[in-house]
Amino acid sequence: MPPSPYSEVEFNVSDRSLLWMLAKFLKPYAWQLGLVFAMLLGVSFFSVLLPYLIQQAVDGPITTGQLEGLIPLGIVYFVSIVLLFLLRFGHIYLLQTVGQSALVNLRQTLFEHLLKQDMRFFNTTPVGQLVSRLSNDIDALTELVSTSFVVVVSNLITLVGIIITMFALNWRLALFGLAVMPIMLFLTVFFRKRLRKASNAYHKLVAEFLAFMNEQFGGMLVVQLFQREKISRDEFAGYNARHRDVHREIRDNYTLYATGLQLMTTVGLAIVLFGGALGLVEGWATVGMVIAFVEYTRRSFEPVLQLSEQISQIQTALAAGERIARMLRVEPGLKDPEQPVTLPNFKKTFAFE
Repeated sequence: MPPSPYSEVEFNVSDRSLLWMLAKFLKPYAWQLGLVFAMLLGVSFFSVLLPYLIQQAVDGPITTGQLEGLIPLGIVYFVSIVLLFLLRFGHIYLLQTVGQSALVNLRQTLFEHLLKQDMRFFNTTPVGQLVSRLSNDIDALTELVSTSFVVVVSNLITLVGIIITMFALNWRLALFGLAVMPIMLFLTVFFRKRLRKASNAYHKLVAEFLAFMNEQFGGMLVVQLFQREKISRDEFAGYNARHRDVHREIRDNYTLYATGLQLMTTVGLAIVLFGGALGLVEGWATVGMVIAFVEYTRRSFEPVLQLSEQISQIQTALAAGERIARMLRVEPGLKDPEQPVTLPNFKKTFAFE
């Protein structure tokens, strides 16, 4: 069988280019995305404000014994929690709506692109690959836009706000609180590359497996007539074993990554408690400040921990986007002539006599 035009496309694209491709489909929803970004800033502000209010309560009314001062702080704390909930609900709902609409347009664009291909393309490209591009890969991108994007961007904005606040309050405690952050970032970069490679292999295998199953069931009469049942069974066992091995590789890398981050989180909290105790003894920290920094440190680790939960899904979506972009790079096999011939006296009717 001659090679498929899809397999002949040389394609090596960066994650930035893939995100730029998505941006083209998100462009019609610019104002909704701007509103989402404003809501994310609000989420970051209130997430940073809550530990600060706790510090003010401990170092102020609780320490001095003037408990009536807790009333205004309690009201502000309660209002902040309510607004934080509303902003989180609003930006998640809005981005889900935008993501679904944009990816519907992408699926339609890809289908219309396939309609422009000639018969060589369809005769040499397995049906399973085409179905996978239009269904599984688009669904993976939908999850990236509507879910993973929210988690990553929201946590990144919150992390920046927390770091600025920590250094503004007490730079010594901030250094203690962020001591393990470089190690966590190194683990993220290291395992991102490994998971991306394994995810690409997994989805390539899924497409091949779908194509194999389509050929086997579609040509079952031929399989049985030529007594190829054993050959088909052995080929299926091979696909099954490869699927198990690739899935195991993804699981092992993710487990090592998540476990390493959990360990660093525990170590980081221990370090900030040690720094807080040292600050109390030497007089450059207060009890309320230590409590606030424990909470800030825990919240600064949350973005990386949540990224660990999303990284497999993100790599899956980026790998899917790479395959979709590659499919869109295939030149249409059916092209309108530059100088079409006009038929004389054509009445746009056909008659069979």
